Amino acid sequence: MANEVGAADLTGRAARFAIRHKRALTIGGAIWFWASMAVYARLVSLPDLPDWARQGFFWTGVAYNAIWWGFVQPRIAGHVKTIEQKGNT
Repeated sequence: MANEVGAADLTGRAARFAIRHKRALTIGGAIWFWASMAVYARLVSLPDLPDWARQGFFWTGVAYNAIWWGFVQPRIAGHVKTIEQKGNT
């Protein structure tokens, strides 16, 4: 139960942060996505990096997006909705 309370508090703090910085987070995520795609497709060349580093750049972005959109963002969105509803009442 203590972990659930700590996780809820952390998610609530993340939700408040996401509300304040929504535009910056969206722009940063879009830049990261397109930069990783450009590097993976070799449209942008990085200076003398081994292939494993280039692959790591791409797969780190894939893992981040899977965790973010599959688990973290839906929880934060739920808290954002709750916070906004409480603010409107």
